[in-house]
Amino acid sequence: MALKTSAELKSFFETGDYPDQSAFTDLIDSCYNNSVSGDSVFHNDLTVNGNFVCDNIILSDNNSNKYRLIVTNSGELSAFAI
Repeated sequence: MALKTSAELKSFFETGDYPDQSAFTDLIDSCYNNSVSGDSVFHNDLTVNGNFVCDNIILSDNNSNKYRLIVTNSGELSAFAI
């Protein structure tokens, strides 16, 4: 799996192209589908209107440090380095 930008994905499907299996795999893996459970990776800002439910949030900074975000039932937030 390779996450691709929308420009890269579009280039796989230009007139006369013959996309191969990996092009379709990259297309599917690079798109966010909120009807599927599992990991979702966002490379841009995420704006949520309404409810957003998830039980395991991992954040990373520009230095590739990773943090687990914990949201308590009372709405308090904590982040722990992992």
